[in-house]
Amino acid sequence: MEEDLPDDEVKYCPDCGFALPPLTTQCPRCARFGHAPVTREEPPAEFPPVASPGAYPAAASARPRSRVGLLIVAIIMVAIAVAIPFVILNSPGYKARVAYREAVQAQLAGDMETAKAKYRQALDYDPEMGLAAFGLGTACLGISIGGRTDQRMSQLLQSAAVGVTTDLDEADRWFDHSIVLANKMPTNQALQDPNISTPPKLASYAHAMKGLTALIRYYAALQADDFDIANQWLQAASAEIHQSLAFDPTNPYAHDFSGQLTP
Repeated sequence: MEEDLPDDEVKYCPDCGFALPPLTTQCPRCARFGHAPVTREEPPAEFPPVASPGAYPAAASARPRSRVGLLIVAIIMVAIAVAIPFVILNSPGYKARVAYREAVQAQLAGDMETAKAKYRQALDYDPEMGLAAFGLGTACLGISIGGRTDQRMSQLLQSAAVGVTTDLDEADRWFDHSIVLANKMPTNQALQDPNISTPPKLASYAHAMKGLTALIRYYAALQADDFDIANQWLQAASAEIHQSLAFDPTNPYAHDFSGQLTP
């Protein structure tokens, strides 16, 4: 004989969890509605920790930083655009070229004192500027670049005849200096003069001018009846003219002065 279950012991349907009456072998709920899944509470899955929001850039802050970056780039570009002309216009090389052009204009206008001052200024800015040294030599003679003035030549001749050769001596020193500078330059370097456009041409013109000063001294010695000194200056003039033609066989002034070498 089976032992009766206590009235307070309640059984539950293993399928739907319905409380079964005592001695019930079939769940009346399942028989009527069908099986229903038993809902069981499962413990939450453990997920890896999520990084804090501060570890990632905020989308809202990206736009302002982009605008700031563009603004900085624009400021830098404007600064460069302003700085480049300022640097160029204040560079010694640029100032030397400006002073040289002003010297040439003054010399062609007959203002030799202004020309000499501007040539010296150009050399102060650029001590290697051979054209300025050559121009200063021609200004000391009182002639235009590559040319001569007959009245000024007569004055130099009369002064040399009485032993006053200050202008001739200073001119020769600057011609010598321009030859030294020309020999230091690359032979294909472009110079800012249409006639004296390369260092060899610069050296050629300087030697031709030294030939001219030697000829002036030669004629001054003849005028003073000092034939020995005159012969020495004639030989010096011949050497300078030949040297000029060695640097530039097409130099027109060297050819012109060579016609005066015969006593």
